[in-house]
Amino acid sequence: MFKNVNYQNRFIEIESYREKSGKGVTISFQKSIAAIQEWKEHSAHLRAQKYGREVAYSNYTIKICEAQRKYDLKRIDVKDRNY
Repeated sequence: MFKNVNYQNRFIEIESYREKSGKGVTISFQKSIAAIQEWKEHSAHLRAQKYGREVAYSNYTIKICEAQRKYDLKRIDVKDRNY
């Protein structure tokens, strides 16, 4: 599925996190609401949604949010710091 979302020209990135139990979250970042709608209607995504509803999940939540900013922290090893 991630392969299909990567082909979309309005796609930014995807992150997925899972616990050992299998519970997790997948976050797909798109450039616009139109891109989200395009992905929602993509045939591979529609098949995956059907599988998810009928087989894989007993419940799930979808949230559509707009990111206003992104901040990153990249640590370096203490030995590499110049004080």
